[in-house]
Amino acid sequence: MEKIVFNPMEIFYDIEAFAGDKNIDPQSEVYSALLQWAPAAEKLVKPRAVIKWCTVKDLGDDRVQVAHKIFESHLLAEKLKGIERVFATVVTAGDELDALELPSDEVRNLLKYAALREARAAVDRYLKDHFSFDHMGRLNPGSLPDWPVANNPALFEIIGDVTETIGVRLTEKNYMQPGYSVSELLFSGDEDYDNCSLCKKYDCLGRKVPFDPEAYEQIFG
Repeated sequence: MEKIVFNPMEIFYDIEAFAGDKNIDPQSEVYSALLQWAPAAEKLVKPRAVIKWCTVKDLGDDRVQVAHKIFESHLLAEKLKGIERVFATVVTAGDELDALELPSDEVRNLLKYAALREARAAVDRYLKDHFSFDHMGRLNPGSLPDWPVANNPALFEIIGDVTETIGVRLTEKNYMQPGYSVSELLFSGDEDYDNCSLCKKYDCLGRKVPFDPEAYEQIFG
């Protein structure tokens, strides 16, 4: 299947819900600034996404093949066991918000992150509506030591022409630019899974679910 490209994506800020999820005090100056600048940011921001349907081949306890690339990862091998296909995706908030003269870098970064969150949610809805992904699992290079950011080039090769399609490029250390971008494998399983459940970076802004020590011990113990 050819790539599916969303460029640009239309998103709408829900500052109240975003602030509630991220524990931003409604009485704070940051919250007031987010409300003030969200309408302007909404008109300017241009999130983008590309997704590609890929085959999966089980190669054992610590190796799995996705499309034409082999990944060395116990986590991937465990989570993709019995899965025949996944979506390889890259989503970005873009860098258009850099043109806004915002009161602080904190407000700018929060608006970028909120845009990225809305764009990822839109991709999720698309996959659920068109491919019946009722339970969405996600695996991100670099979020856990078992599948480091060094795997980003292979994921980009699987998708193909990511920079040309949505403007996301890799640095020499395999991080993505623009900064508020995410690469991942999305799969449909028996239960929702997110790398956050195995990540010990407790204060991460992007955390969506709590750390699960039992699941961590089961996979890495």
